[in-house]
Amino acid sequence: EFLFPSEVGELQVQVKEPHLFEFHTYLSHRLAHIFAEIVEVDFSTWAVVSVLTLLLPLVLNCSVDGLQLFLTVSGIAQTTCLVAFARYVYVLYDLVTPVYPTSDPLELLGVFEGTSTSALRSEALRQPGGS
Repeated sequence: EFLFPSEVGELQVQVKEPHLFEFHTYLSHRLAHIFAEIVEVDFSTWAVVSVLTLLLPLVLNCSVDGLQLFLTVSGIAQTTCLVAFARYVYVLYDLVTPVYPTSDPLELLGVFEGTSTSALRSEALRQPGGS
């Protein structure tokens, strides 16, 4: 997102002193924001879990056949949740991984030209008022 914004019209933040920019802090904040979206639980999910929790004592007091049915349904539900979680992890991976503008390795190296710490520092020193 920082190097390659996902949308063309997206606002790009210009860092005033790139040689002092803490990229690891930026990535930590972005990762925390993305994981906050994972933890967010919809109201309908809370409602379903609350109802199922209230029904749990009734199911546990039922006969052996009812318990087998409950365990079968629970297994199917767990498998469904696991598949949904795996899909969401895949989507999250797609969100976090940057899309590079080219597949040519030499051209890709050109994208990162001048982004090393030493290059940014030397550029800052060349500018008027650089220390």
